[in-house]
Formats: sequence, structure tokens, C-alpha cells
Amino acid sequence: MKKLFIILLLIGGLSSNSQTFTFSLPPNIMSGNPGDIFNADVTFSNTSVSLVTLRVIRFQRGLPPYWYSCYCYIQCHSYLDDSIDVVLQPFSTQTVTLQFRTDSVNPGAALSKFKVYQTGFQNNADIFQLYVSTGGPLEIRSEQAEAKNILLFPNPASETIYFSLPTETIHKIKIYDCLGRLTEKCELEKNAIDVTRLEKGIYLMEVYTEKNKFKKSFIKN
Repeated sequence: MKKLFIILLLIGGLSSNSQTFTFSLPPNIMSGNPGDIFNADVTFSNTSVSLVTLRVIRFQRGLPPYWYSCYCYIQCHSYLDDSIDVVLQPFSTQTVTLQFRTDSVNPGAALSKFKVYQTGFQNNADIFQLYVSTGGPLEIRSEQAEAKNILLFPNPASETIYFSLPTETIHKIKIYDCLGRLTEKCELEKNAIDVTRLEKGIYLMEVYTEKNKFKKSFIKN
């Protein structure tokens, strides 16, 4: 009987020695116009009878110049704070807003990466990322509508991306990474481009025709 009691204690200790929270994410890709403020709400849930403290760490900012990002939990923290602690009462939820303030003039894209873990479980962190992009301030609705007609495939792509625009001929493309840096620029002799040199991630592509410029995003895997 004593052995059985010890075994039950060991099982109980092992089962309690694990993370006891879950979280839900907003869409991890958000887009809008320069000057927009994006609020990404992450909801954390404590699934245990004990109080739980979580640590949320932004380990990659990935912000273009003049963009700012901060945590809003109870109050909005300094944009210099890369980590916060979230306290969860038993069987409760808390929402942390990850806020992105974009430049009001220049378009760009941000890719921020986060990890979250329960205090005491640093080696068992969950990782997630958020991608935010803004279009050019001079784009008009007709151009945005036309951009939807650009066929870009495959997407995601690992080697070659092909383009098709029924109404115009594509002459040139520029590709920017998530920090707004130009990574590729080429004149097109055919509607295809090799992307094997690009690192994995999300990219913004500017497509130039004789009269117009359109923007499309794609994923390199």
C-alpha cells in the first residue's frame, strides 16, 4: 500500500511538472496603408487550478525605420520593452495586444517573432510570428483592383515564381524582404524569376508594367 501511495505521488508530481496554458493568435499576416496602427490580440488561457506566470519575449523586432511596436497588457509598455510577464489566475484568460505603429509616409513590412513559456519551463517555449505590411501611399483603387488580376504561382515557392497579367506586359520586378530592404531587381524577358537565392520568409514584390506598378506578396519556403 505504501509503494502504491509513493507511485501515485510520483505520477502526480510528473503530471504537474508541465506547462498548463494555451493561447490563441490573430491572423499572422496583416496588411493596410502607411500610418495604420495594427493591433494583434493574443489570448492566453490558464487550464490549471494554480496561478500561472508566463513570459512573452520578442526575440526578433524586424521593424522598418520609423515603425514602432509595443506590448499592451494592462497598459501599453515602452516600445523598447522586448519582454513582459503575464499573470493568469486559475482557469482564467488574459489578452495581450501586440501593437504595430507604421510610418505615415513610407510603405514597408515588419516580421516580428515571439516566444512564450511558463515560468520554470524556459526550454519548452512556443514560438510564433506576426507579419505586417503597408501598401504605397499613391496606390489608387483601380490599381489595387488590377493587382488582384496578377497571377503569381506557385505561392509559396522554393525555386521559380511565374507571373501572368492578362491586361498588361510585365517588364520589371523588385523584391523586398520583411525589413523593406531591396533583395532582387531585374528586367524580365519572360514572366518568371528564380528565387532560390532568397532566404525563407515573406517578401513584398513590386511588379512594373509600361504604365503601372503593382504590389504582391509571396512566401519563400
